[in-house]
Parts: sequence; C-alpha cells; structure tokens
Amino acid sequence: MTETQKKIGIGALAAVVIIAVIALQFSSEPVEKEPSQVENAKTEAKTEKAVTSQKNGKSQSKEEREARAEQNKERLLELMDDAEENHDAALELAMQMAETGTNEEKLDAVRCFEWFGDTKSVKGLLTVIQGTTGDLQKEGRQSLQHILARSNYDEDGLDKESWLSVIQNDSDPEALSHYFHLLGTLDNPKSVPILMELLDSENEDIKKEAQELISSIASGDEILTRKEAEAWWQTYQKEHPEEFEK
Repeated sequence: MTETQKKIGIGALAAVVIIAVIALQFSSEPVEKEPSQVENAKTEAKTEKAVTSQKNGKSQSKEEREARAEQNKERLLELMDDAEENHDAALELAMQMAETGTNEEKLDAVRCFEWFGDTKSVKGLLTVIQGTTGDLQKEGRQSLQHILARSNYDEDGLDKESWLSVIQNDSDPEALSHYFHLLGTLDNPKSVPILMELLDSENEDIKKEAQELISSIASGDEILTRKEAEAWWQTYQKEHPEEFEK
C-alpha cells in the first residue's frame, strides 16, 4: 500500500467516526414534538378533565337534589301546620317544587295544592299535569278534580278564569269529560258564563262538550253558538230573578 492510499484510508475512517459521534448526540437529546402535536395533547388533557368534572358535578347535583327534596318536604310540612298564617309562603314553595323538584317533591306539592284548593293551587296542579306523565300526572288530575268538586260548596268557590284555565289547558279526553260533568254541578249563574266562553273555543272537543251542557241547561233547546247562548241567557235571567239574588 502506497503512502497516498494510507492517508486516504485514515481520512475515511475519521469521517466515519465523526458522523457516528454526531448521530449519537442527536439520539441522546429529547425529541421535540411539532406544535400541532403539543396542542392536540393539551386539548385531549382538557377534554378528559372536563368529562371528569362533569361526572363529579352530576353526582354532586344528584346528592344536592336529594338533600334539597328532604329539606323542602320538611319545610312545607312546617308551613302547612299553620296554613292560614303561612298560606302564601307554602304555595310559593309548593310551586317551586312543582316546577323544578324531583318526583317526590312534585307529589308533596300536589298534596299541598289540594289542601289549599284555591286559584293558585289550580295553577300549580296544571303545572304538574302538563310537566309529568303516568301516576304523578294522574295524582295531579285527581287532586284538581277534588278541588273543582268542592267549588260548588265553598262560599266563594273558584272563579271563572280558574275553570277556563283547567278546561283549556288539560285536553285529555277522559279528564275533559269529567271537568264538564263537574261544571254541570255548579249553579247556573256560575256555570253559564263559563260555558259561553267555551263556545268560542277552537278546540272542537271543548266546543262540543260546551254545546251539549248548555243545551241541557236550556231544557233541551239546541244552543250551538255564543250569540245563541247570550240571547237565551238574557231571557233566562228575566224569568228566574231569584237565582241571581244570592
């Protein structure tokens, strides 16, 4: 081997060593992620944390609702112990329970509404009926019917707006039939003005029930429109003045 060949061989070997050293240095340094990879990792971490937080929040909310339901029940019973003094406060709490409470709270509210049986209670029961199904809705309707049944025997009874609200906001066919049956037990001066309003209803079932009931009160004369009802009612008032002296 000539002197020139030896120098070339030594140079090549040195180059290989240098390249190996450089490669070793790069492999020992931490590999930086691209910006997009870093952002994705941060997003995934935040998402996982949010999901965990939501799960914990739901668990806490359930416990809080249960604790609140028990507190509201106890408070409502306390208020109803002196119903005359605490009338407004009891109904305010019952309405809150009817709107946003658990099913147990709603049932407690239904019992409170039936106990008081006034116009605010009617509104509360309609809230329960419209916002629930099944047994709870059935309880609400039964309590509402009990209030309506008492209306004819109470000194004041429910006003016209309360009756209209019940009939116009609970269109269940069976319930509707029952409401009209109860309406027919009222004295004529109370029931007829309500029926005349219902003759203008856009709900055909309501209108039909109103036509049948007012025609029955009118001794079988067929009354289909409000105009016909008003004409008959004017004559009836003149012929039966004693009914309007109460």
